[in-house]
Amino acid sequence: MRDLLKEPIIVAAIISGIVAIIVAIISLITAIVSSKKAKQATGDVEGLKRDYNTTNQAISKINIYNGIAAENDSEAMSTASSVSTTATSKENVAPPAIAEIKAGEKEVEFGGRTWLVLKTDAERSRALLISKDIVELKAYHNIFEAITWEKCSLRAYLNGVFFYNNFNYYEQPYILETKNVNRKNQWFGTSCGNDTDDRVFLLSLEEVVKYFGDSGKLSNHSKKDGYWLADEYNGSRVAKFVNETSPWWLRSPGNNPNNAAYVNNDGNVNVNGNNVNNTSLGVRPALYLSLKA
Repeated sequence: MRDLLKEPIIVAAIISGIVAIIVAIISLITAIVSSKKAKQATGDVEGLKRDYNTTNQAISKINIYNGIAAENDSEAMSTASSVSTTATSKENVAPPAIAEIKAGEKEVEFGGRTWLVLKTDAERSRALLISKDIVELKAYHNIFEAITWEKCSLRAYLNGVFFYNNFNYYEQPYILETKNVNRKNQWFGTSCGNDTDDRVFLLSLEEVVKYFGDSGKLSNHSKKDGYWLADEYNGSRVAKFVNETSPWWLRSPGNNPNNAAYVNNDGNVNVNGNNVNNTSLGVRPALYLSLKA
């Protein structure tokens, strides 16, 4: 063996073989590292895909609520992107309104406006709120046709654009989705359609009577009352828009599917309703606020 190692050719061959083995080992290590990086890169791409999909889901939800096409909607894209990125990157802060409601306050500030506390449900840790004032004048539905609360443009607007534009990423998680029971008009028998799951909604005829004062007239209709429910609780139902009293919509139907019930500017409840495309009536949004801080 020693004699063989004295031969230059044999020594060169051995050295060449060792070098080849070292190169092979280095190549294998490089391949393993590259594979690991590739997997990491794939993971990053998948993460980006998840973020992209999350944003698109938010966009789709906004657009479904507002009855608009998902494509080429820059405003919805901007809103959804903001919701997707900031909601996960910011620490959640409980709105001060929660502590105020628990302390028994009947008026609270939330989302930049004043709300009346209509009901506190301790068992389910939530409170029913309605805006103290009319927030804007808007049609119940964008065209004059037979429509239900489920399908009307105002419901789409309240749960889409209004929700995302009026409540920030700290406040949105505290607004609970609730099952609204939509009953037919008690005086005229008009169907209100299917029950709905809403975050922001309008009160029904039954709810406006329940929370603002019930004289029994809704459930005991007298012909002499005509289209109006007028009683000693009129004053509690009066609401203002820009310092002037104004009528405001309820989600219940009127005497036919083309009309929706409303509260008049003097507090009388018009059970007969007004044309759904009337833009001179106001909106008082209602919502259930979680009391879990």
